[in-house]
Amino acid sequence: MERDDGRLFHVSTDAMSWVDWLTERDVPAEWSFSLPTRQAARVLWVAEAYEAALADPIVLQPPGPPNLEDFVEAAAKVKNAFAAGDDPALHLAAQDLARWAPSLLRLLNPPVTVDCRAAALRAVLDFPVVPPSYRQDMLACLGLSGQALPPEELCERALRLAVGIIDLLAPRAEALADQLEPDLPRYLRDGMLRRYLQQ
Repeated sequence: MERDDGRLFHVSTDAMSWVDWLTERDVPAEWSFSLPTRQAARVLWVAEAYEAALADPIVLQPPGPPNLEDFVEAAAKVKNAFAAGDDPALHLAAQDLARWAPSLLRLLNPPVTVDCRAAALRAVLDFPVVPPSYRQDMLACLGLSGQALPPEELCERALRLAVGIIDLLAPRAEALADQLEPDLPRYLRDGMLRRYLQQ
């Protein structure tokens, strides 16, 4: 679209059924690093029967679930890719690890809601409760550090991130048990997950 001053700007338009509109509010956003989201929308047309329900067309989406199993699996893939000398697979696994990390750290940090992908990244990088070197390790794993890292350094940073998060979760395993996958809180408590990452 074109503004009055001649500047162009992008507008996303969409059409969806009432059921789809409601369903979208129950599904975590894929881009949000597992954080809850709040996005403004302007409804251009709606059937008269639904107008009252859309008086405030803000789309609130819930956070993604904490996913300890996929997080640990990504750390294992980092180790396997490094051992095999498979640099592309190493980078992919490190990115997956960094994408799952906020789903776990969200449980330990003050709640935050985001409205775009960049805000989500800033929010997870600014979590106050994090392991040592968290910000640098997250940026390295996501490929956003601004420098090309040798494979051994990327592997080291990814595993440091993984072990650091496990160490933060372990003392709270009992309190978090109902939010994590079955059996994994026990493996957090007894140190098995940490030993697995370090073997």
